[in-house]
Amino acid sequence: MDPVCRRSRTIQVGQSPQQNGRVERFIGTVKRKLATESIRTSER
Repeated sequence: MDPVCRRSRTIQVGQSPQQNGRVERFIGTVKRKLATESIRTSER
């Protein structure tokens, strides 16, 4: 991998369709994980 690519690993929205797809998949994965977790309230 090119050293320049390694330095700029942050994903900028709107940079390329491929990276936007990665962001969308990541968000979808997080939403699915959160949906399966039980929500705990801090009521005592």
